[in-house]
Amino acid sequence: MDSIETLSPARRSYDIKSELAGGLRAVAGVLKKKSDQVSRPEGLAGVVGKQAAEWLDQSADYVDKADLQQMRLDVVDKVRRNPGSSLLIAGAAGLVLGAIFRRR
Repeated sequence: MDSIETLSPARRSYDIKSELAGGLRAVAGVLKKKSDQVSRPEGLAGVVGKQAAEWLDQSADYVDKADLQQMRLDVVDKVRRNPGSSLLIAGAAGLVLGAIFRRR
C-alpha cells in the first residue's frame, strides 16, 4: 500500500472524495434505519429523518461527481450568500449527528 506522500494529488483527491461520499451514505443509511424504527415512522421524526437521509444521499452523489475545487467554491459561495442559514444548518446537522452517535 502506498503512503499518502507517494500518492499523486489527483489520487489523494479521489480517495478523499470516495471517503467523504461513503461517509455521507453511511450516515444516510443510519438515519433512514433510525427513522424507520421510531414509534411513529409517519410522524415528524420519521419524516425529517428520511428527508435528511435523502439529502445526504444527494450530497454523496454531488461529492462523487464534482471536483474538490468546485465543491470548495460552491460552499464558500453559499455561505457568503446565506451566512445565517449556513450556521443554522451546521448546528442542526451537529445536533442530529450528536444524537445519533450518542445512542450507539
